[in-house]
Amino acid sequence: MSLDDVVFLPENDTTRVSVGTRESTYRPFVVQDLKAESHPSQSQPPKGPRPVNLTVLSLGALLIQLIIGKVIGSLDMSGNMDMASILEKCEAANRHNGEVLTKGGMNYAAAVKWCLDTGLNVAGLEDDSFCQNFYETVVAKLEDDVKYLTADG
Repeated sequence: MSLDDVVFLPENDTTRVSVGTRESTYRPFVVQDLKAESHPSQSQPPKGPRPVNLTVLSLGALLIQLIIGKVIGSLDMSGNMDMASILEKCEAANRHNGEVLTKGGMNYAAAVKWCLDTGLNVAGLEDDSFCQNFYETVVAKLEDDVKYLTADG
């Protein structure tokens, strides 16, 4: 692994003020598969780019566009989705955090944030823990909002 294999994604909503200057915090993300050199008996991961969960990333992009009420070209998940374009999509999505929070509220914004953050992980719908987290963090929160908005009285 080299420095070229690590990118730093800006953390959402975690900017801090330090001596009058605004300073963003960043989260490191490894974009290349790491191989266990010291354990040759282990099966090697497949060659190629690090897998990401495009379904969850696409859901996050869709939720942003739904709450804003318009199509946003920079969030289009079709076409060539190499790691550079995926990171560009995540950055473009994060630029809409304030508008998503204002129009959708805390639960909606939390669901979108989870989709964007979790889309960069390799776990998917075949993983029980992932499914449980998806339900609790996205589905249940959005259902709570629907119940609140449609409640009588």
